[in-house]
Amino acid sequence: VKPGKPVGPVNGTVRKECSYTSVGFDIDGDDLYFMFDWGDGTSSGWQGPYKSGENITLQHSWNRRKTYNIRVKAIDDPNGDGDLSDGVESEWSDPLAVSMPRGKQLPTTFYIKLLENIVKKFPFLKHLLNIHDPPNFPFYTPDLPRFSVEPSTSKDGGYNPNSGSRAKIEECTITIEVHIALYGEWINKASDDWIKTLKDKIEKDIESKWNRDQWDKNGDGKPDGEQPWRVKCKKGCPKDEPGCVVKFDAEVVGKKNVSSKDLPTGGKAKSKKAEGYHWVHVADPRRPQSAHVNAWDSKLPTPNDGSETTGAFNVNDYAGVYAHEAGHLWGLKDQQKEIEREVNGKKVKYKYPSKKNEDGTWNIMAWPGGWPSQADIDEIVKNSGIECPCKCCPEENDTKKPKVKITEPTNNSKVPFSQPQHIIGYASDDESGVAELDYLLEWDGGSYDGASIFIDPPENHVDFTLGPIVPDDFVDPDDNWLKITIFATDAAGNTGSDSVTILRLEEDTTPPFTEKEIGEPKEEGGYIIWPSTPIWLNATDEESGVNHIYYQIAWDIDEDGTWDEFFEETVYGDTAEIQLQYWGITYGKIELRWYAVDNAENTEEMHYQQHLVATW
Repeated sequence: VKPGKPVGPVNGTVRKECSYTSVGFDIDGDDLYFMFDWGDGTSSGWQGPYKSGENITLQHSWNRRKTYNIRVKAIDDPNGDGDLSDGVESEWSDPLAVSMPRGKQLPTTFYIKLLENIVKKFPFLKHLLNIHDPPNFPFYTPDLPRFSVEPSTSKDGGYNPNSGSRAKIEECTITIEVHIALYGEWINKASDDWIKTLKDKIEKDIESKWNRDQWDKNGDGKPDGEQPWRVKCKKGCPKDEPGCVVKFDAEVVGKKNVSSKDLPTGGKAKSKKAEGYHWVHVADPRRPQSAHVNAWDSKLPTPNDGSETTGAFNVNDYAGVYAHEAGHLWGLKDQQKEIEREVNGKKVKYKYPSKKNEDGTWNIMAWPGGWPSQADIDEIVKNSGIECPCKCCPEENDTKKPKVKITEPTNNSKVPFSQPQHIIGYASDDESGVAELDYLLEWDGGSYDGASIFIDPPENHVDFTLGPIVPDDFVDPDDNWLKITIFATDAAGNTGSDSVTILRLEEDTTPPFTEKEIGEPKEEGGYIIWPSTPIWLNATDEESGVNHIYYQIAWDIDEDGTWDEFFEETVYGDTAEIQLQYWGITYGKIELRWYAVDNAENTEEMHYQQHLVATW
């Protein structure tokens, strides 16, 4: 049987020995010899003899900082004479990955530290030296703690390329998009040039109506000089203006020979090739149809909602009709009222515009000849899920420090100084935004001022993780604390900070202890059990806690004193429940072997107990 996976530290220090333990079993009960492959081109050679089921523990050190895969195999000594030429080798065990981070040494050289200070005093050098982007920042080395950040300012709407209507925010500009695919018998017959002319006509009608800076109300062919639309910054910002610019973009394509099986129903495309477009039928212009958009379940599509819909356009529609229908595709309803009149003795219902804008013009959703209003823009952006971030409404005189909060670990928490630690938290600044993060490590014997990470453009909220920090790589063996301070600097130069102190957790050298409990039915104090009898292995560890329990079942099927089959399992946690029937064991004799491993990788001595499996 191949030996168990080596158990021991998964992180170490170069040139410092670590201990690793394994165990093996021999069906015939022969003595065993073991060989560890240390993953660095060396091995332990055959070490032994060891009794079947007896733990073997060896030490090794590595000279280079990298990750090694260690494994172990066994060979039996059938004659017990130390001559292994007639022994049978096992397979290699499963490997254990062991990493060697930086050993105890100065974290940076004098020259790197000097360059750090120069760059801090003259920030423009970041750009000249091409060290602006954090992933390429030269002061980072694989062995030193580094920042990773997840900027999360305002809601970005979750740009959805599978939506016919979409919205996105870049810097302080929100773009509202509509994507329309034209199809139908007239598109099938039309030339590519004719389709391009219709496409350009629809795109121009939508964009020139919805982009205020393109308005030409007097028809002289020149923009009227209006400013682009804007929406205010989200609630909670110190200011709500100037806010974000809003612009509109239309994409129209012609699709020939479209199958009705692919078109959207219920607001969703039936096939992948139909996703991302609203499908608009174009009929023969000699048989005009009224332009319209279909609403599914009385719900119009909105930007980024993942839906596609259908509708119809008349190629000869007058200016503004396509822009009016685009408003529906962004979630806006008609602003019209029905009036019933009698014509030739019959009652006929007519739709009339019912909404005017503040300047007295008709609203575009009331009459296609009208114009959008600020309320329309606000509603479309709200429907998209996008919020304008605070950085788009900066304070003219920002004197407020950023807020920094370390959420993990808690202050004065005890941690193993030999294990990697990560500092998690956030920095926020609702005015000019967080532009830089720095950290400082302090201990009894000294301090280390870590490298910066630059946030460009500045963000109102940044979630950060600093690490890995292996305290023993910095502090002396007799130092029992390490203080970590995180600094955040905003775009106006204000700096805020938060600190946390971690304390050394004394090394756990005590292995866990496992007790076995046998349920019913059983006889003779539990020596005789049945296939359905539950067996519990309950491990305890008062220091670092139980990591896992390993157990093995050896089965003597015909009770001739030879173990015929073996079953094994590793159960993570402090309890393992065993029922022999789940392993197909319904009679004969078994030997149960088990041990537990704690989170400090201390391994309990193997336990053994035999049982007779009864049948009804």
